[in-house]
Amino acid sequence: MRAPSIIYSIFDLIRFEKKYTAFHKLDLRTRFIIVMCLVVLTIFFNNIMLLLCLVLTSSIILIIAKEIKRWLKNSLIVWVIMILIFLINSFLTSIHHGTILALRFLSFILSISILTMTTNPDEVVALLTTLCSNKKIMASFMLSLRFTPIMVDEARKIMEAQEVRGWSFKKKSILKRLKPIIIPLLVRAFQMIHNVVVTMDIRAFNSKVNRTTSFDVKLTILDYAVITISIVVTICLLLII
Repeated sequence: MRAPSIIYSIFDLIRFEKKYTAFHKLDLRTRFIIVMCLVVLTIFFNNIMLLLCLVLTSSIILIIAKEIKRWLKNSLIVWVIMILIFLINSFLTSIHHGTILALRFLSFILSISILTMTTNPDEVVALLTTLCSNKKIMASFMLSLRFTPIMVDEARKIMEAQEVRGWSFKKKSILKRLKPIIIPLLVRAFQMIHNVVVTMDIRAFNSKVNRTTSFDVKLTILDYAVITISIVVTICLLLII
C-alpha cells in the first residue's frame, strides 16, 4: 500500500458522513460521554475477556451508526499496528501481556472512531458557540474543522490528475514527488481563503449582533438516560474490577 493511500485510509477513519441513525441523533455531549466511558474502561481493564467485550460493544455501536463497513474497509493500518504491538510485547514480556496491549489498542481506536465518524464539525462549532462568546476563536476553530478534510480531498484529486497526465511518483526524491501536489494545492488554498474572506465580509462577520446556529444543542430525555446509564455502568465495572 502506498503512503498516500495509507494517509487517505486514516483520514476516512475520522471523516464524518451524514447519516440518520439512532446514534447520530444523540447529542454530541452524550456521544462524547459514551466514548469517554469506553476509553476509561479500556485503560483500566486488564482482562482479555473484558477487553474483548469492549471491542464488541464498540463494534455494535458502529453497526448501529452504520459505520462498521467503512471502518473495516479503511482499518488495514490499524490491524498492522495491532499485530506489531502483539508481536513486540509477546517477545519482550509474554503472549498474555501482548494480547492485552493489542486488544487495548484496538478498543481505543474503535472508541475514538465512534466519535470522529459520527460527529459533524458544524455540530461541534454549534456546541462551542453556546459555551464561548469569542467569535474569532470560534471562526478559526470552525475553519480548521471544515477545511482540513476539504484540503485532503483536494490533494487526492490533484494527485490522481497528475498521475493521469503521466507523472510518476515512484523512484523520485521526496521534493520531486511533492512538488506537483504542493504547488496546485497552495493555489487552491489561497483561492479558498479569498472566498472565505469575501463571504465573511458579505455576512457581516465583524458585527456585534448575537449569532445563532442551525443545530439544536439541547439535551433530551433520551440523552439524559443514556448518559446516566453509561456513567453508572462504568462506575460499577470499575468498582468490580
